[in-house]
Amino acid sequence: MNNERIGQAVTILDLIEGKQGDLYSTLKPLLIGEQTVAITRECIECTEDDFDEDCEICGGKCEYQYNVVIPWTTQKETIAMTFKYLLKIAGVDKGGKHHA
Repeated sequence: MNNERIGQAVTILDLIEGKQGDLYSTLKPLLIGEQTVAITRECIECTEDDFDEDCEICGGKCEYQYNVVIPWTTQKETIAMTFKYLLKIAGVDKGGKHHA
């Protein structure tokens, strides 16, 4: 790994850790409200033996799905954790030194 790439990786880590708040400001409009997790639940009104095809909750499918937006704070924590881990497995410490 060359020194320029190590320097770039450490710069990204510095941006993530808030030393230069630009990274999150750039990512926020791209990610906020866009990252969701689909949750599937059983319908409280229907069972497999007794279901209503006109059920307002599940439409007769006995389960329904809805999306939950991942909070921006959680996304930031995930991004930071990912970059820290990638630097660790690449053998780069915070000082920008590569360890074989």
